[in-house]
Amino acid sequence: MQKHLVRVYATLAIGVLICCVGTVVGQWMPLGILFPSLAYLGLSMWLFTMPTLASNKVNRQRVFAGAAFAQGMTLAPLVTLAGQINAA
Repeated sequence: MQKHLVRVYATLAIGVLICCVGTVVGQWMPLGILFPSLAYLGLSMWLFTMPTLASNKVNRQRVFAGAAFAQGMTLAPLVTLAGQINAA
């Protein structure tokens, strides 16, 4: 049980970190909201339709990382706006 929780929280931490990297990249290369949103939607649908097998664990992790990155890029304009409103 404890190993499972460690894996779950490690996956969550990696997802948040990759999302932060996506936000920074989205601020450097503004692509708008539409392209990253569609990428996130496609990757998350792909992740949900993938069977949970030990043989495709690495592939599922890569798709999860891509979805987290795309979600971060989607949040980049909001973070930029928040920085302009209150730069403190």
